[in-house]
Order: sequence, then C-alpha cells, then structure tokens
Amino acid sequence: MKYLVTLILLQFLIFYNDALEAQWVQTNELNNETVTCFAVSGPNIFAGTYSGAFLSTDDGTNWIKENNGMDTTDIRVFCFTISGTNIFAGSGKGVYLSTNNGVNWTKVNNGMRTYHPVSCLVVVGTNIFAGVNNYLGYSSNVYLSTNSGINWNSVFSASSVIINALAASENNILLGATWGLWGSTNNGGNWKNVSMYPYGSNIFSLLFNGSYIFVGTNGGNSQGGVFRSMDGINWQAVSNGQMNPSVIYSLVGSGTNIFAGGKGDNGGIVYMSTNNGTNWTQVNNGLNNSSVLALAVIGTNLFAGTAGAGMFKRPLSEFTGVSNQVNNLPQEFTLSQNY
Repeated sequence: MKYLVTLILLQFLIFYNDALEAQWVQTNELNNETVTCFAVSGPNIFAGTYSGAFLSTDDGTNWIKENNGMDTTDIRVFCFTISGTNIFAGSGKGVYLSTNNGVNWTKVNNGMRTYHPVSCLVVVGTNIFAGVNNYLGYSSNVYLSTNSGINWNSVFSASSVIINALAASENNILLGATWGLWGSTNNGGNWKNVSMYPYGSNIFSLLFNGSYIFVGTNGGNSQGGVFRSMDGINWQAVSNGQMNPSVIYSLVGSGTNIFAGGKGDNGGIVYMSTNNGTNWTQVNNGLNNSSVLALAVIGTNLFAGTAGAGMFKRPLSEFTGVSNQVNNLPQEFTLSQNY
C-alpha cells in the first residue's frame, strides 16, 4: 500500500513538473520590444520591431539589430517577405531591400508613395505585392513590382479603408482591410469585394492552409474571431464560442494545426486548433498580458511576437497533435494592422 501511494505521488509530481515546464519562454534581448512580424531565410530568422529589423542565426536564442540603411526617423518594421535571396521589409516610410541577409538595406520605393506606412507584403511567383495605407487624406493602395522592387505600380486603390493583410496561393490573392475582404484571381489585375458575413467585420489576418482559407477578425463569439472558407466567398464562423478575443491579429498553420494570436479581455491570447479550426484550445501558459501580434512556426518551435513585451517561443512538441518537424514552411509571416 505504501509503495502504491509513493508511486501515485511520484507520477503526480512528474505530471505536475511537466505541466510547469510546458509553457512559453521569453527570448533574450527583445524583452521590451514590440515585435510585429517574422521571416525565415535558410538558417536566419528575422524579426520586425518598432526598433527596426533583428536577425537571429541560432534559432531565436540571440538577436542582432540590422538597421543599416534604414531611415532613422521612422524605423518601425511591420512586415517581411522573401523572394529568392532578396529580403523585403515594409516600414513606416516605404519598402527596403536587403540582398545580404539584412546587413545592409536599400529603400526601393520608385512609383510608390514615399513616407507612407507599408503594412503588408506578399510574393506571388516573381511578383511582389505591397499594401500601403492612407496618410494625410490619400487612399490606401496595393502596389505591384515585377522587377524585384525596382519599380512599383498601383493595382488596387480604396479610400476610407486600412489595409491590414495580404495572402496568396498561386495566382489567388486576398486583401484584408477594415470593413472588407477583396480577392483577385488574376495576379492583381482585377479585384472583387467579397462579402464576409452579415455582421460586417474588420479583417486583421489571413491564412491559406491546405484547402481552407482562414481570416482573423475583431469581436468575439459568433460575430468575430476566426472564419473559414473553401472558396473565399462562403464563410463559416469557427470560433464556436470556444474563443472570445477582442481581435485576432495573426494566424499560422502547420498541417491541420492552426494557431491564432491576438488580444482578449485580459490581455494576450493564443489559441490552437488541431482539426483545421473545428475546435479550439487556449494555450497561454507562460505568456504575459501583452497582445500577441505575430505568430510563426519556425523549425520545431512556435514563436510569438507581442506588443511591448518582446518575443516568446515554445516547442511544438508541447502542443498535443502538433508534429515536432514542420516541412514546406511559408517564406513570410506578416502582421500589418499595427502600423
């Protein structure tokens, strides 16, 4: 009997210790930063912050600021995208290009309104799309470059909206903004406003994952959170009362697993679904109360960028149903609403 009690107690202590260890851990050197986006180029991880671009070559353990060539009057980086060996960064004053892993940056804004915030970037084949938001009464635009950022042409323009996100799958492009979702099926040649659902919504994040499209919105319960579609026209609310966020700022996929990050009533939140959004579980253990602005699956870890509290990471192995190794990672992870 004594042996049985001891065994049960030992098992409880092991379980309790594992539970304590299974949590988010804050990374070094970015503790007080607002982290808005991530990108991966080979062994290099880039993080966009309000203090510019940071680079890690050791899986996010240590970070070096790489801002050489950026305008110091507004050095905030809101988004990244990667095309071959070219790394593009969207900032408060246009687009920057680095061809040497962030060591140097060059402004590439020809044809684009300068000194306007670039909120999102996405690559489709050899084409690069940039979402540029209205400022001082101008309209918001999506610009297209077909020559690695040397020249840009406007392919979308709308007034009274803020462009929050761009996502692409082959030639299909989605644009998420305040009060709307737009789609293009011909590489940005034409755009159609897609009705989301009866309540109307602000779209803050987009994700193509397998045969599904996901959007993150403001509001909770049946009127907000996460929506899912297979055609970009018909949408289903998949929050199902299991999450109650104020806003979902970021979505990232890994197989059939979806992670959603944002802000709730009590601060930052991260939710996980292991069945393509049908059910959700909150996985916040170890996070502070800062809003989660960006998520990225990188190697065997999930990274989270926060508003003013830096970056956190957690092994995928700690999430039930999530594989330790992720293949065919996307080349960019963007957050764009917080410019």
